[in-house]
Amino acid sequence: MRAVSALEGLGIREVWEDVARFRAALEGSGTWSRRRAEQARAALWSEIGDSLLDHFRTAPAVANRLPAVEQEVMAGTRTPTAAARILLAALLDKD
Repeated sequence: MRAVSALEGLGIREVWEDVARFRAALEGSGTWSRRRAEQARAALWSEIGDSLLDHFRTAPAVANRLPAVEQEVMAGTRTPTAAARILLAALLDKD
């Protein structure tokens, strides 16, 4: 184990050399590109999910019913599953 101190400037170069070797190993094994691809896919689905939720919450058919349905769920008078189905049907105009 070696001492590292940014305040004293000790071991910084060696740490960056370790980081570079680690990255080179990941790139050489293909792990780096696989992880980047997985991150990109996760970002895609995150964006889709966020956009769908925004659209869902702001759709007039849902926005008009959402407060009451949320209260029913919180009061225990409607299950989350039933509430979701009602709101999804409202969004898809399947009343």
